[in-house]
Amino acid sequence: MKKLTSLFLAAAAIALPMIARAADRSAMVKETYDYAVKDGDTLRLDVYYNPTVPYEGKRPIIIFSFGGGWEAGTRADGGGSYTPFLNTMTDYGYVTVGIDYRLGYLKSRKTGKVEDISICQSLITRQMDHNIYKNVYDAIAQGVEDLYDATSYMVENADRWCADPECIVIGGISAGGVNSITAENLSANGDPMAKKHLPEGFRYAGVLSGCGAIWHDLDKPVSWKRMPCPTMFIHGDSDRIVPYDQWTWAEHGFRIDGGSSLASFYRDNNLPYMLVSGTGGDHDFGGIAFARNQDLINLFIDNFVVNKRQAAIEMVETPLKK
Repeated sequence: MKKLTSLFLAAAAIALPMIARAADRSAMVKETYDYAVKDGDTLRLDVYYNPTVPYEGKRPIIIFSFGGGWEAGTRADGGGSYTPFLNTMTDYGYVTVGIDYRLGYLKSRKTGKVEDISICQSLITRQMDHNIYKNVYDAIAQGVEDLYDATSYMVENADRWCADPECIVIGGISAGGVNSITAENLSANGDPMAKKHLPEGFRYAGVLSGCGAIWHDLDKPVSWKRMPCPTMFIHGDSDRIVPYDQWTWAEHGFRIDGGSSLASFYRDNNLPYMLVSGTGGDHDFGGIAFARNQDLINLFIDNFVVNKRQAAIEMVETPLKK
């Protein structure tokens, strides 16, 4: 099922994944909080934890952003939600968080800033121009700002759940994956928005980038002024919506760098990362992996984030059927 293709940039051994205990799900707690009000909308987050699952020390926090092209999706139960993923990860002792964020591209469509066509359709057909790019970029910025504010809320209130404010992992699928890896990139580069919306001196502990990418101007290639935190890239190599490697629109001056392209920086700089590539996997590969491969995700968090193992793993997976 899985084939290891590149192993260990350092000598540290990788532990086998800790299998989730048969936790008492009836004891799991879900709490909902308002964390911001923006553009007249109240943004909420759901916190999940299970006090009956033992954990040595303070519990790591996973903050999850849903997918949907910045025009659809929900933090809670419903179409496209990853509530089951958040529930399952509490079995390992983590505190998990599903967040709202503003759907900026939906607003652009409704206000006529762009043609009323899904961004996914524009990407599949490659009918992209600078105006679409600008509106997507603005939507990403809104999503990242909201993620920063949700992060600050969790840092300020971590003691409520015996959680570790210095061990926060951010992640998501598709648009949520883009928001998450972009949030780490902007934070590492000292972006003014990160300085304004995150606690002083804060650093993320890890990123889970499910078919994520970084959108950027061609004359501003992806760079990192401060080395990024350990990152897990999950991406199908035949993704038609978000590139596995990179797509360039030279005539409009922008590029999208996907999971494989971004992972190459970590590889070249001997940084800890995990790249899970789905052979022949389309855009849904990342979502299926989050839904079914919780043990692998836990392996990454336990080894790379909590125990700070300096290693790299690249693996190829035959995509699971729905």
